[in-house]
Amino acid sequence: MTKIIIPTNDRETIAIHIGRCLELAIYTLDKRNIIALEFAKRNHSQPDRKGATKKSGVDCGHQELIRLFADADQIMYYAMGKNLKKLLDQNSLPYQKVNSLYLTEIIKQFAKEI
Repeated sequence: MTKIIIPTNDRETIAIHIGRCLELAIYTLDKRNIIALEFAKRNHSQPDRKGATKKSGVDCGHQELIRLFADADQIMYYAMGKNLKKLLDQNSLPYQKVNSLYLTEIIKQFAKEI
């Protein structure tokens, strides 16, 4: 079985910036078939939606994402910051950039490739 994680804000489209997503869509695939879909809310929030940086003194929630991604076989993203990308690499977490905005299109395309 394969576990795919896609960040989302509305359960229909991918969150444009992975670090600012409200929740994660977690798909479980058996071969090319979706056998489960669940959503995990994030505890971290950025109320101003402008993002967090080292200069702002606001925690950007990267460590929470690393914990949530720990057992993923693939993390799909539209855009992500260099610091999160570095953490994913350090933790050997697989990620793939996508061009589609819709979760259904993203997961169908991934299923074709496995």
